[in-house]
Amino acid sequence: MNSELRKAKIFVQSRHAGILCETDEGYTFTYDRDYLAGENALAVSLTLPQPVPYRFRRL
Repeated sequence: MNSELRKAKIFVQSRHAGILCETDEGYTFTYDRDYLAGENALAVSLTLPQPVPYRFRRL
């Protein structure tokens, strides 16, 4: 079962960029669609450049 334990809103230059979720299997990060559609949308980090959901075992 992949239940969410905690969530964090991630901001880039005061703009809501996405959601980081902790689950019992690790972590996921998903970019906010409105953020990606806006002008000058920057990647949260060099390891998170694409607008796809990311899954990690640990941070």
